[in-house]
Amino acid sequence: MEIMRFYQDYTFEQMLKIVKEMIFENYEIEEIPTKLGDLEQNKQNEFSIAQRLITGQAAEQYLINNHQKIGIFENGKIEDTRMFGCGFDFKIHFEQTFLGVEVKGLAKKSGNLLLTEKEYKNPSEI
Repeated sequence: MEIMRFYQDYTFEQMLKIVKEMIFENYEIEEIPTKLGDLEQNKQNEFSIAQRLITGQAAEQYLINNHQKIGIFENGKIEDTRMFGCGFDFKIHFEQTFLGVEVKGLAKKSGNLLLTEKEYKNPSEI
């Protein structure tokens, strides 16, 4: 409630600026779409993101169901870390160590790989 009272007199534009500062790296150059073409591009981007989510979730479920059949993981115990924000989706635990596993899915036989900065870093640095 204290936060709500603090911001109660802010205008929509002021709140939008605060939110954009938190979300966008270069918020001052990000604009809310106002043209039909901008809205159409956003729809295409949303569809692309939805497709990536579906294929990514399918790939993650495959690993959950089949990690014991994958040579390097066969003696490990899987831990789901997707909600931890640690830069990888799963930990595969072994006696003395673990592997951080980032799962990516493809809708076709080939494609691009997109990593966040956290995913790219060595898990020991996180």
